[in-house]
Amino acid sequence: MKTPLHIVDLGLVPYAKALRAQDKAVERVVAGGAPTLFLLEHPPTVTFGRNGGAENLPLSRAVLEGMGVEVAQTRRGGNITCHFPGQMVAYPVLRVDRRPGGLKGFFHDLESAVIAVLAGLGIAAERRPGLPGVWTGRGKICSIGIAVKRWVTSHGLALNVARDLSLFNMMNPCGLPGVAATSVARELDSDGVGVPEMKLLFAREFRRAFGYDVATAITGVEAAETHPSPPPLPAPPVPPLRLPAWLRRPLPAGPEFSRTRGLVEGLGLSTVCKGAKCPNMHECFSAGTATFLILGDTCTRNCAFCNIAPGSPGAPDPTEPERVAEAARALGLSYVVITSVTRDDLPDGGAGHFAATVRAVRAALPESEVEVLIPDFQGAEEALAAVAAAGPAVINHNVETHPDLYPSVRPQADYGQSLTLLRRVAARGVVAKSGFMVGLGETEEQVRELLRDLKGAGCSMITIGQYMRPSKAHPPVARYVTPEEFAAYAAWGREMGIPHVFSAPLVRSSYRAGNSHN
Repeated sequence: MKTPLHIVDLGLVPYAKALRAQDKAVERVVAGGAPTLFLLEHPPTVTFGRNGGAENLPLSRAVLEGMGVEVAQTRRGGNITCHFPGQMVAYPVLRVDRRPGGLKGFFHDLESAVIAVLAGLGIAAERRPGLPGVWTGRGKICSIGIAVKRWVTSHGLALNVARDLSLFNMMNPCGLPGVAATSVARELDSDGVGVPEMKLLFAREFRRAFGYDVATAITGVEAAETHPSPPPLPAPPVPPLRLPAWLRRPLPAGPEFSRTRGLVEGLGLSTVCKGAKCPNMHECFSAGTATFLILGDTCTRNCAFCNIAPGSPGAPDPTEPERVAEAARALGLSYVVITSVTRDDLPDGGAGHFAATVRAVRAALPESEVEVLIPDFQGAEEALAAVAAAGPAVINHNVETHPDLYPSVRPQADYGQSLTLLRRVAARGVVAKSGFMVGLGETEEQVRELLRDLKGAGCSMITIGQYMRPSKAHPPVARYVTPEEFAAYAAWGREMGIPHVFSAPLVRSSYRAGNSHN
């Protein structure tokens, strides 16, 4: 059986009491006992590390103690910092001599765990060379100071959670005059995430960063010392995520935006831009482009991620193909994207209507190219053949997510059926395109598997974008994937030999599709 990581929630404890608990844990780990992660808060306390100097604390110890602030000298590294209620403190007690990278790797993994927690909340954080800890654009959000005895660590990190950081104003934090402190509440401009939630979130990321598959939860100093049979670690709550800066954008609404919207609505047409609450709608409308949604605005399926209303749609409008063509001609489009709701109620799944729309657009705009984003047609090969015969330049069909997530995200779809459709597209000599979302809880390996599967199905174009929750009735975002991770996904695809991988937070199936194809 694997040795568990004991996760000990000490609550709010004085600094000296937490230090005694750490010392006892160090002796247990030196003797071969289980590693321990202490999670806690301290009353107002100023601590000096081994490099700390009184010049960084203008107020005397007597003045601070008169204000109810304890002052403590510690064995940890670093200079000066402070602790207070509303700050999550984590003290890992574990061996570092057997870890890859030794003490340096330990520091890196500790910072990585904090950065991952903050990224999940939509806060972009980073390391800074020569400055231990974690920083945002506003300042230092997490301090780190470690002590090591016989290759076993103690002390650790302090992550600012609450908005009140006034204790930092009484010192030069970390011995750096003028350094600014920040916190989760200040970064989010919200008090929705407190220390209890942060403990659970950090415990999860700590386990991931340090590779602990088994964890137990213990409460209180006395229980930590006796180690009774503790209950399993509870699952962390899903905190409210704040939209990160890289997903925020201005909403242009100039004359071209109004003209496009008016033209589309005046012809009685639907767009997936509006129906799916696409974050790029204002940009595309302002640029005179739109993705036309045919076969109605009600879908026969009910995918968890989608904002288009499910239900029983009416009969297809036979005039719709000509109206789409007229809108495309009036907009002067050189690249037209056509998609639809899923119509499992129709014998051909709406394939004939798709084909008629493609032919109408090509007749109205002979020099334009047409891309279609089609449903799976329940695997009917003759339906796909009808669409392909109309002559689209690209046939797109999205797999949306990893098949392991289909039961909760896309329950009425079949991953294997989607891959078969894409293989058939490529076999016909048409450009096969697909896409999927991230931020639904998938792993990195699942992203790689999706890319490998789509490459194997003959896709030469793949889009990867951030899942955005359309409303509170939809599944919450599991995490916001950073732009750097999206860039890594694109690199993986290129390494696999996929010619075009468009991977960025705001990428969607049809976003700038003409630019992508050309």
